Amino acid sequence: MEYREDNFSFKGRKFIVKKSTSLQILLSIYFFIVILLKSLYFAENISSNSSEIYLNIFSIIFIISPTVLMRPKKTFIVLTVINLITSILLLANNLYFRYYYNLLSIQLIKQIGVVGKIEGTIKALITPTDLLYFVDFLLTLPIYYFCFIKNKDVESEKKNYKVRVTTCIITLLISLFAISNKVFQIKERDPELFATVYDNNFIREKTGIFVYEAFDIYRYARDIFEDKEAKAEETMEQFQNYFARKPKDESSYFGQYQGKNLIMVQMEAIQGFVINSEINGKEITPNLNGLIKDSLYFDNVYVQTAAGNTSDAEILSNTSLYPVSQGATAEQYGNNTYQSIGTLLKEEGYSTFSAHGFSPEFWNRINMHKALGFDKFYSSEELEMDKTLGWGLTDSSFFRQCVEIMNKEKKPFYSFLITLSNHHPYDAYAEISDFDVTGVDGQLMGDYIKSVNEADKAIGEFIQQLKDTGLYEDSILVFYGDHEGITGNDLEHLASFLGTDKDNEFQQRQYEKVPLIIHVPDEKLKGTISKTAGQIDIKPTVLNLLGVKAEYQFGSDLLNVENNLVVFRDGSYI
Repeated sequence: MEYREDNFSFKGRKFIVKKSTSLQILLSIYFFIVILLKSLYFAENISSNSSEIYLNIFSIIFIISPTVLMRPKKTFIVLTVINLITSILLLANNLYFRYYYNLLSIQLIKQIGVVGKIEGTIKALITPTDLLYFVDFLLTLPIYYFCFIKNKDVESEKKNYKVRVTTCIITLLISLFAISNKVFQIKERDPELFATVYDNNFIREKTGIFVYEAFDIYRYARDIFEDKEAKAEETMEQFQNYFARKPKDESSYFGQYQGKNLIMVQMEAIQGFVINSEINGKEITPNLNGLIKDSLYFDNVYVQTAAGNTSDAEILSNTSLYPVSQGATAEQYGNNTYQSIGTLLKEEGYSTFSAHGFSPEFWNRINMHKALGFDKFYSSEELEMDKTLGWGLTDSSFFRQCVEIMNKEKKPFYSFLITLSNHHPYDAYAEISDFDVTGVDGQLMGDYIKSVNEADKAIGEFIQQLKDTGLYEDSILVFYGDHEGITGNDLEHLASFLGTDKDNEFQQRQYEKVPLIIHVPDEKLKGTISKTAGQIDIKPTVLNLLGVKAEYQFGSDLLNVENNLVVFRDGSYI
């Protein structure tokens, strides 16, 4: 029998094609499994209520299907890039969820400049198990070497293009049909799921991380191209009807402290549980506790901030309006006009200023505070940065300089002060503190308590300075916390400290309380008020005491309301 060289060549090429096809299939299966496992690990990390595996499977198939059109080496490179992007996306969402209990949104792209300034917080949120998102990359180079360097022949022949295109189209159509059908079923069960979004993670639990990300991109594009004027007109009509129905009867204590200065202090990450609490026989916040004895103390006030965190608290307290559900209000609406405490008091002849010992661009305060009615915003560019620790200017130096500014201000004045020292991850002030935290030492919980104690010392100095200058007797003082200090993985330590069940949803809500203290000049109003309240109620309560009426506000005057409702970012309420 005669054997010709071209027969061997044909058989060799056929073998190479089969080898190439088999390799491509194996690579696709490998990356499919790796990405699926990561998505399931992510889901388990942030929620035990997830039912997203079906949609994740077909989402991954849809994403990797186009690689069928490529040669094995290019397929490997593209799938490696997809795997890397997925790993980074999942880790970023995981870290964000640990702090905010929500998922990232493309709306946050405007806050990309914040990342470098919160490096310490990000590092504190990372755990060793987060390496699992990237451990498979240890196999990347070995796979590449054995598949494409040691076996170069797998790239030498082109596969049948028609077969590749047909395969790609079929897999895309099947996966798209499976995804669409499932999403349609979900929408039938919950018609409002995509219509009114308050909680990104709720969508993720129902649809999977990949469908959520696709929806987030669609939502962002829709918001850009939709008819904003028509939507604004419809929204304004709803608001006008709502505010028209609100009772306008004159309230008790209205104008009782008319013409007095207003000094409002937003305390960084001060949670309600530290007030009147002790550890190892010592009060955590002795100065705030002392102030409470001669003040109104609201011990049932809940955090209502969204992705804007501290900046959202500034808006809630000053405008009595809810922050946007996606992104930061200060970044998106920093040039709006607001009927805020500042703008209303300016109409009454007040001078106004705000201060924060950090960069003026952070949270767009340079524009937002102007919109909130402050004549002047003192930041790290105007204040003397003589004593810095942690994030920036120490509260002690900050308060001292603010009192000096108040003494020079035209009276009456409204000063809004935002503290900084007690900022996550709390290690800077914990290191200089000798406060005994035996029992929680070595934990973030211990650092937090030490840091709070240091912040309380600065508040004590501030109160004394106000007394020494005569401002204490001629001003309404308001102190409140902006957001939680202990979140994510450290809730277990907080639950242990408080003796509560971290898995109990109702008890979890108790962790979201912040103190609200209002001290009036003659100290005739004092005592603890346990009405359910939110940060949105601060403006109506304070303005009532000053005798100023506001037309647009969602909050309630806590000294006059009977049954108050607190609405949270995710649409739930108490």
